[in-house]
Amino acid sequence: MAITKKTIAVFAALMAFCMVFAGCSSSRKSSDTEVNEHNQTLETTAAYATEAYSEEYMEADYNGAAEAAGDEASGSSTATTRSELNPEEGRLLIRRVTLSVETLNFSELCNNVNARTKEAGGYIETSSQGGTGNARDLRTAYFVIRVPEDKLDSLISEFGGQATIVSQSETTDDVTLDYVDTQSKLEAYRIEQEQLLEMLDEAKDLDTIILLQNELTNVRYEIEYYESSLRMLENQVTYATLTLNIEEVIEETEVEEAHVVTFSERIKDTFEDTMENTRIFFEDLFLGIVAALPVLVPLAVIAVIVAIVVTINVKKARKARALRQAQKDT
Repeated sequence: MAITKKTIAVFAALMAFCMVFAGCSSSRKSSDTEVNEHNQTLETTAAYATEAYSEEYMEADYNGAAEAAGDEASGSSTATTRSELNPEEGRLLIRRVTLSVETLNFSELCNNVNARTKEAGGYIETSSQGGTGNARDLRTAYFVIRVPEDKLDSLISEFGGQATIVSQSETTDDVTLDYVDTQSKLEAYRIEQEQLLEMLDEAKDLDTIILLQNELTNVRYEIEYYESSLRMLENQVTYATLTLNIEEVIEETEVEEAHVVTFSERIKDTFEDTMENTRIFFEDLFLGIVAALPVLVPLAVIAVIVAIVVTINVKKARKARALRQAQKDT
């Protein structure tokens, strides 16, 4: 764990306080020289603490700016660079589009999704794929794509031209007020930080110095929180989200133009549906019989044997009755 200058400043202040307290407890009377030395120590501690906090704050901002610049230069998809938006130029909108498509060329479309996303300056946030590609196990793919907002519509048109769009939906969130409110809070905390640094520079009492440093730490946390919130809003506004569901099919669904269905078309569709359902019924019945053959065949054999035995017994019984009747007649 690295020891920061602020930690050293606090430790030095505490040591100075302990030394002064020890000196005071050993002697009830202090000379004017000792009082002057004590005040000079506090002034030095306050100045050092102010300088250490200011340098640490500037160093943190420098490191953050350098890291952001490096991400921007490398084109990293996780870049956290600040590209501040201007709400006065228009509404700040977060666009999210969900697109479901069917395709015969599954592999080609998936490869094109990856290539076109990079060409558009975006990145794939999440992706998954399932299925083996067999007739009974067709493949599916799921992509969450982050792309610059001005490239979203062209990307949707391109993907839709390579496959059949089954469904499409879009949501838009207006975050203009949230962005302005976050900016205002961030500016207020920055002003408060400057005021606390000025007070720390003028502080002469050790308790006041420690109290001001704690308050500065809390303010710094708030500044980092609101800076992070602004970066997140800027990223969501600048980069739209496209959720793409791809399903492999053997035959693509035909998309027909909307029109008014006539009565004759309804009769035709009803007849075709009935014939199709009848065909499916007999196919399922035949398959059910085939599946039940291992059970039906033994049952049929047993039924035939039972029928033969019953028939023989009935014939014997009839002959016996006929014989007894003939004996009675004679």
